[in-house]
Amino acid sequence: MVSIIKVTGLIAVLLLCSSFSSSKEAAKTDYTAIEKKIKDTYAEITKAAESVDADKLFSYVLENDKGSLIQGGKIVLTRKEALESYKENSRNIKKVDYKFDKEYVTVISPQTAVMVAEGSYEATTADGRTFGSTFAQTAIFVLKDNKWKVLHSHTSRPADGQ
Repeated sequence: MVSIIKVTGLIAVLLLCSSFSSSKEAAKTDYTAIEKKIKDTYAEITKAAESVDADKLFSYVLENDKGSLIQGGKIVLTRKEALESYKENSRNIKKVDYKFDKEYVTVISPQTAVMVAEGSYEATTADGRTFGSTFAQTAIFVLKDNKWKVLHSHTSRPADGQ
């Protein structure tokens, strides 16, 4: 009788550990799927930026009045201001080519993730001139209406001479 209780207890412990391990694996799988979705969304955002399509680009940006964007050392508080600034700064840009050297996603929760990237870009103006730089970027993504959207983005370039 004692050995039956021991065996039953051992089976129960094994089943418990097995289900705990499976649920941890399922959670890991979900986060892997989220990481992929964030990278796919970031690729769509990049495509819109490369074609200098402001409306498409900002379709991925949530309304926000507490710091939608930081760029060039300046805070742009709202999505509307960020869109206007982007349109003004890109009006003579024909296209932009981005090359990413590093991209990392940290999933904070099933509804929130952070993407950090490092790379370079080359922009071509309407009259054919080119310019570029290296950059680093952080974007906070939030799942809204079953779509990943950017809540906040921060882009920086190295100081002159670096």
